[in-house]
Amino acid sequence: MRRKQLYAILFLGSSIVFLAAFVPASTFGDSELTLLMRRLFDEALAAKTAILEGREPCFEENAAGILSAKASAAEKTNNPYYFPAANAYLEALEQLKRADPDQRPAAFNAMVDACMACHRKVCPGPTVRIQKLYIKP
Repeated sequence: MRRKQLYAILFLGSSIVFLAAFVPASTFGDSELTLLMRRLFDEALAAKTAILEGREPCFEENAAGILSAKASAAEKTNNPYYFPAANAYLEALEQLKRADPDQRPAAFNAMVDACMACHRKVCPGPTVRIQKLYIKP
């Protein structure tokens, strides 16, 4: 009998882990801003790869959404630092889009700097991950 109970617990536990792998992150309570930031990170990672390969980076995500997306906690966006930092990021992104191919690595790193500046003050959790975006000289 104990063995059947153990198998049932193992099956149930593995089913939950399996299910969690396929359920969208928002199901677990992630905010609009968190989900947007994750997509922007993925897009930046793809842009880094494109720049390193000598290709033009592609930006399709609506980055300006960082100005209106709901955060998990109001104080993350309702402070004197968030909106100036968000606008600095958007400006750095525009400069990257306009950069000549030989200037793209520096413009990309300036965009990452803008991400880091905000995250150091407002939401430090992702800084380790964001640091990995930098293009090394």
